[in-house]
Amino acid sequence: DPAEKLKALAESDRPELQFLWAIHRDLFHYCAVHLAEIADSAREIDLAMRWGYGWQQGPFELWQAAGWKAVADRVRDDIDAGRATAKVALPEWVTRVDAAHTPAGSVTGSGDYLPRPDLAVFKRQWLPPRLIGEGDQRGTTVADLPGVRLWTLRDDVLLVSHKTKMNVIDDGVIEGLNEAVERAEREFAGIVIWQPEGPFSAGANLKAALEWIHNDQYDRIEGLVRDFQQVNLRLRHATVPVVAAVRGLALGGGLELAMHADRIVAHLESYMGLVEAGVGLLPAGGGLGTLAFRIQQQTAAGDSYPLLEKRFKQVAMGQVSGSALEARQMGYLTEADGIVMHEHELLFAAHA
Repeated sequence: DPAEKLKALAESDRPELQFLWAIHRDLFHYCAVHLAEIADSAREIDLAMRWGYGWQQGPFELWQAAGWKAVADRVRDDIDAGRATAKVALPEWVTRVDAAHTPAGSVTGSGDYLPRPDLAVFKRQWLPPRLIGEGDQRGTTVADLPGVRLWTLRDDVLLVSHKTKMNVIDDGVIEGLNEAVERAEREFAGIVIWQPEGPFSAGANLKAALEWIHNDQYDRIEGLVRDFQQVNLRLRHATVPVVAAVRGLALGGGLELAMHADRIVAHLESYMGLVEAGVGLLPAGGGLGTLAFRIQQQTAAGDSYPLLEKRFKQVAMGQVSGSALEARQMGYLTEADGIVMHEHELLFAAHA
């Protein structure tokens, strides 16, 4: 609980915790005093700290999560007591508002709320990151399954999002993908596999596979491989278009899943590779076959072996692309697959 944590820092007698509270207090104080000078609203400051410095939450988000009024009172008490770095009062608008971010907008240096920009370019960003208090845009859930969430956003395309850590592939994900194909072929115009958070997929759940090996449950491993191959083929031969919207890591089985879609739309900063050789395994989800099939198409009028050797060598070395452009050079993306520069436009491009 952020409120309890910040309260514990402010009330502690331990010098190291007092130091941490002072850092937060002076940060909140500075941002409130200078908000009107440095940004249109609190939104720009929080997003700048997220994007520029890798913070999970910006300063106004931290303040709001810990309780806007309670934190403001603590900061004001420290200013009055001379414990703050600057002897400058908090702006009066801090008392007038209850939060930095609301569904209506973000607070400005005058205490008003400024809505999110409504420029045409933002129409392509269907699900941009939301700040604390802005409200969550989660679409309409079609089925909340153990391994995946099936949902829709604004049309008749079925979205599939994994629910596992690092979006790895396990029995639950495979069952969810099968359910997605069945539902989409009956009720929807297409499928988009997209993860709202985290990478596209870090591959198969090797931790579970290791437990099965320790318990001599080799039949479960064989079943997982068989089921994964079958669901990939179902995706490839589905009667509706299937698009994989990739950003971040797409490794091992995660890349094989994407390669069986009709199209991949990848953010530029996507890192793809069949890396199973690094742990003493071979790709078992159809990735090698897909590579070989593509090579045959590319070299139909000549000798396939040089390119086949090159592609399989990169698999043997566990090489990972440094970008989506390099993934295309490595054969993981085709010329028909799309690459987008802005990750927040990925979902829009996948629906196009």
